[in-house]
Amino acid sequence: MKKAQFKILVVDDSNLVRGLLSDMLSELDGVCTVHRAADAKEGLELVSQLEPDLVTLDIRLPGETGVDLLAKIKAQKDPPEVVMLTNYPFSTYRKVCAELGADHFLDKTTELHKLLEVVRSAIAREVVKNAIAKKGNGARPNSCFDPPDNERRE
Repeated sequence: MKKAQFKILVVDDSNLVRGLLSDMLSELDGVCTVHRAADAKEGLELVSQLEPDLVTLDIRLPGETGVDLLAKIKAQKDPPEVVMLTNYPFSTYRKVCAELGADHFLDKTTELHKLLEVVRSAIAREVVKNAIAKKGNGARPNSCFDPPDNERRE
């Protein structure tokens, strides 16, 4: 089976966190590349250039905030899945990020392990989406209850 070519972008102002996340996510089956950005400007440029499948995004960034960047990413055509990953898990941030389209909101301190689950699920969804697309014209894949093509009645 061909592996998914899943691209991730990590946007965080901490070089240590970028490195940790990059190393951690690169080990997952199906992850093709993990790119890094240190601020919102670089993050937006890389989202446009690379068209990643998933972006991890810190709230506090130099220059524009991660919340500002989230709004710009989600305003694009066919935006990537976005995981807000922050040390500031306040309800106000959660609410604003949800309203702007964040797919997930995780606390770096207590929920970092959940990021692996989120990425694995995103990869699985991409594999299913690609399989359906290969089936042609968005047709539903055969159910285990469907008869083989040569036994179908018209």
